Amino acid sequence: MKRIIFPIFFFCSALLLGQNLKLDTNSIKIGEQITLSISSEFEYGEDFVWPTFNDTITTGVEIIERTKIDSIENKNYLSLSQNFIITAWDSGSYYIAPIAFNKNKKTEGAILNVQTINLDENAEIKDIKPPMKALYGWSDIWPFLLSILLIILIYFLLKKYVF
Repeated sequence: MKRIIFPIFFFCSALLLGQNLKLDTNSIKIGEQITLSISSEFEYGEDFVWPTFNDTITTGVEIIERTKIDSIENKNYLSLSQNFIITAWDSGSYYIAPIAFNKNKKTEGAILNVQTINLDENAEIKDIKPPMKALYGWSDIWPFLLSILLIILIYFLLKKYVF
């Protein structure tokens, strides 16, 4: 019975809330990128303000990339959503504050935990690797050969018809 009631309750509460702030995961390593999704439903004629972020969601959490705002229209509702790829460059816990769309609708807040990279203090220091040599292929060489042949052709044409 619990298996039936819980999904129905969860689905109905999601429909009633209508606004969502979701992280792919709440724990990342420094510099790792995750997706932050924001979505909300509005009745036609309802006033709302969609959030605009410059380069950070909150202090310490940077926006790497953002998608365009996606809209879906139903009979009585307009559903909007947007995804952000975010990262953080310092370890710690960051609170992403609730996003208010109007006085009645706002998302819940979220916490993003950023962990440092584990380093072994007893590990030996290693030298920097030298640059790798790039392999040359036909696609790298043919423009030079074509330009040399073109210069030789122009030289012979000038020698024959001009000089």
